[in-house]
Amino acid sequence: MIISDIKAIATVVVRDYGLPLRLTQVSTDSTGQCILAFSHTCAGADVSIALWCDAKVSPHHARESIKRGLQVAD
Repeated sequence: MIISDIKAIATVVVRDYGLPLRLTQVSTDSTGQCILAFSHTCAGADVSIALWCDAKVSPHHARESIKRGLQVAD
C-alpha cells in the first residue's frame, strides 16, 4: 500500500465512525510500518498507531488495523 491509500483509509474510518480525531501525519519507519498520528479535535490530545503498510497488506486489513488501533468496532 502507498501512503496516499493509508491516508484515505484512515480519513474514511474517522469519518465513518464519527471520531473526534483529525489525521495529522502519516510516516514510515525502517521496519516497513506506517505511523499514523491523530489529533483530538476538542481535547488536543494526540494518538498514534502503527500498522504494516507493505505491498502484501490489503485495504481491508489496513482498515481493520486502523479500527483496532483506534478501538472502534462495528
